[in-house]
Amino acid sequence: MPCFQSKSLNPGQETSWLTLPQKDQLFLLFLCRVFDFMQIASFQTICYYQLKAIDPSASEITLSWQTGIAIGAFTAAQTCTSVLWGSCADKKWCGRKPVLLIGLSGTGLSCIGLGFTTSFSGTVVFRVIGGLLNGTVGIVRTMMSENIVEKRFQSRAFSLLSLSFNVATFLGPLITGFLSNPMKVTSASRDPASHWLERFPYALPSLASAATMFLLSAVVFLFTKEVWHCGKPRDQALRNLKYLILRLVGRRQPTDYAALIQEVPEDMDSAELEERASAGSGPRMDRAQKSSPVRRSMSIWTFTFIATLGSQAIFDFHMGAFAGLWPLFLSNARASPEDQVSGHAGGLGMSVKSVGLATSISGVIGVIIQIFIYPRVNDIIGTVNSYRTFSSLFLLAYLAFPLLQAIQPAAAMWPAIFLTLLIHVTGRVFVIPATIIVLNNSAPAAHLLGKVHGIGQMASALFRTLGPFFAGYLYQEGLKLESAVFSWWTVAVIAFLGFVAAQFVRNGPVPTAPASVDQERL
Repeated sequence: MPCFQSKSLNPGQETSWLTLPQKDQLFLLFLCRVFDFMQIASFQTICYYQLKAIDPSASEITLSWQTGIAIGAFTAAQTCTSVLWGSCADKKWCGRKPVLLIGLSGTGLSCIGLGFTTSFSGTVVFRVIGGLLNGTVGIVRTMMSENIVEKRFQSRAFSLLSLSFNVATFLGPLITGFLSNPMKVTSASRDPASHWLERFPYALPSLASAATMFLLSAVVFLFTKEVWHCGKPRDQALRNLKYLILRLVGRRQPTDYAALIQEVPEDMDSAELEERASAGSGPRMDRAQKSSPVRRSMSIWTFTFIATLGSQAIFDFHMGAFAGLWPLFLSNARASPEDQVSGHAGGLGMSVKSVGLATSISGVIGVIIQIFIYPRVNDIIGTVNSYRTFSSLFLLAYLAFPLLQAIQPAAAMWPAIFLTLLIHVTGRVFVIPATIIVLNNSAPAAHLLGKVHGIGQMASALFRTLGPFFAGYLYQEGLKLESAVFSWWTVAVIAFLGFVAAQFVRNGPVPTAPASVDQERL
């Protein structure tokens, strides 16, 4: 069966959530990003408090840089291995699905260690281990692009990744705030079996993250389809194990992997379609064809790819800085009323549960915008214009965040938090899918998608790593200078540079496999 099959489409056919192809696979990939983001959001919520519980004598300045390092350690480790995982996913002996399983289960193991660590160095080590094993970002993006061929479906399909971020941002901090330090709010301290919770007050959120990652690994193993190499299985042992598990739970023997029917662009002529079909289903190409000049000369380093990568790097940098600054700002003790008016350093002095609630607000806002507003606006102005326009909102948000400290009375604080987060989240909802789409379409051919997304994940992880480190340093310097606006307005300058860089981004064609590429060879 050929990898590409034509499907008649009406030129004016409506595009909606219900018309998305491969909805079951998209839903599984959506869950992978939800739970992966949740463990990140969970740790960001409790990081400051967990480090403070480990060393109660640590100063606010020490806790600020420790929090930045601990949050950034995960993405720093991802930077080192993301291209490796992307390359493995492109190889015949590995594939997309094994890399995804390693990322999910490996991160789950690191969450268990994180929950029971008793030192700052141990916290960093377990976050590094999780990051080294986690290559899910690039793999999920690649698998989505292979399930969604038609360009008209891309904005909604890839917006699921942004939606997953918002769902995780809502659920992760909320659940974490509920599970954190349970001995402080219950009478369980009189139960001898619960003494371990006194020693590890923030273990439950990490254990919950580990449980969800392991559960999702089992679901992915059983139900996710490998779509690369025309969906042909490569490991008989894994398929036998899957058959055994399904028999134990009462299901019939699974059939062999079938090639996913991928829709082709509407403007593809019959000659190109026939050529693609023959490349996927015809007799094996000879050695000369396999090493064709087309394949050897293809390079991903085009102007479109470089411009997209640079713009995404700036976006990830200030988003990483926000991920470090926001929980620090919410957790740090308030300055005196006189100092607040004069702009002196200090935070909002919230408890861990209030921090979880404040962080969850952005998730709620994001889900609503993502489902009801983003598709309509994006259909009108387009992906690239959305990217260029809404990236300006980050500048406004970062200018407004430090002003929350001076709001009086306290009853006005939560509406103000909602409004500032609304500005920031709106920008995020429109920019995240656009960065993924333009990066995906910057790949010159389908067989380079794994490498493109691997490099994209490496750059993203690198700058999301530098962001929290930079945020911790800025916040520390702000405390020394007694300035609440120093760190936030510095990030605002970076966001402005990101807005300028977004104006150079272009959207290329959907990558397809050239006829001279043997899709069984990699």
